Formats: sequence, structure tokens, C-alpha cells
Amino acid sequence: MFALVILGVFLLAAFIAVLVLAQRRFYLSTRWVESVPSETIDVLSRAFFPGTSAHIGNRRITFTVHRLGNLKVPSGRLIACDPQLLDGEPFEEAVPGGEYPVEVAIVRVDGEERIAFARIKLSEADAVKWEMALVAGQDPAALEDGEVYGYGVDTAMGSFMDEEAFVEMLARSDEDDELYVQTLVDSMEDTRDCGLLNDGKASVALFSSGYGDGTYASYWGMDVNGRRATLTTDFRVVRWKP
Repeated sequence: MFALVILGVFLLAAFIAVLVLAQRRFYLSTRWVESVPSETIDVLSRAFFPGTSAHIGNRRITFTVHRLGNLKVPSGRLIACDPQLLDGEPFEEAVPGGEYPVEVAIVRVDGEERIAFARIKLSEADAVKWEMALVAGQDPAALEDGEVYGYGVDTAMGSFMDEEAFVEMLARSDEDDELYVQTLVDSMEDTRDCGLLNDGKASVALFSSGYGDGTYASYWGMDVNGRRATLTTDFRVVRWKP
């Protein structure tokens, strides 16, 4: 009997160890921080207030904000994509042509700085509601629970640009313009991996994409009057619910 008890305890301990290792592997493979507590309301907006913090388990993370500069948007048709793959499409909803500030929200996790969110600030109004930014042919009703529409990243970089800049980048890419590629790389900042490439009538905002490659959704932040206040890409560093 005593031997059976010992065996039962041993098996239970082994089972718990397997669960712990499985959770650890899940965390490392997904690179997602645990869910932000309910008291951290609307982290997607709050992340862009310098000094904002959230408690995640026993850890406290603090967001810092870096402004890249103003993005030139001559056509009003915005694209978010991997700037080297260049397989993006304009979002269905256009914005007024002009220049808009671009910011990234940075968080330190496990001793490393990661860009959690990148946004185009379309107005001074606060976002109170979030809607997934869609391109032609995408139907949110077709998504299963937990699924999103987003753009694929294969080079650990994301971007915002106007459709005119996208067309120009495609042309240069087709020409295999080495000088252009070098300019693209040089525009990135060493410390935070983000930068603004100004060239011609349009410009490109570049930033590292969270933990690297993946599929990342963008969201329109709507103000109290139902107008678009921001366009924000979520790089899946901090979980939130729209």
C-alpha cells in the first residue's frame, strides 16, 4: 500500500511538471504577455500616454512612447504592411490627405524593449471604441472567435504608408535599387528599431514588429462622435480586447 502511495505521489508530481513545461513552451512560442488585468482599461489607447503601467502577474510593465515624425499621406489611402514584402492593400476607409504624426508604444519585457503598438494619430480626440481596419473583400462576420485580419510579416518589420508611397516602393523594388534598400535600412534607429523614410511626396514609417514575424491586425480608434482618431497596429506583445 505504501509503495502505491509513493508511486501515486510521484506520478502526480511528474504530471504537474509536464504542465508547467508545456505552459512555458507555450509562452516562449507565442511570445504573448499574459492578459492585462481588467483595471487596465483600453490599453490600446493608454499605451500612448508616457509612463502608463500595467500589472501582469507579478510583473509591472511601463510603456514609453517614441514619435517618429509626420507621415505624408497625399492620397488618404493608407496601407500597413511588411515594407520589404510589399504585399499590402489600402484599407477600405480613406482618411483626408495631409500629414499625420506616427508614434510607437514600447514596453520592456524580460529585459528587452519591444514595440507593442504603432499608430497614426489622425486627430487630437481620444479613441473610445475600436474597429478592425479592413481591406476590400474582408468580412469580419466570417471570422471565428479569436481570429483577426492582419498583414503578414516575414522580415521582423512593419510599416505605415500612403498608397502613392507603396507604388513608388514597388517600382524601386522591381528595379532592384540597391541605394533605395540601403536608405531603407539606414532609416531605422539602432535603439528602438523605428524610423521615417521621407522621399518625394509620400513617406514611409518603419518599425520592428514586436517579437518579429507573424500576422498583425490594425484597428481604427473611433472618437465619441464616430470619427476616426487613430489607426493602430497591434504587434501582440500585450493582450487586450477591442
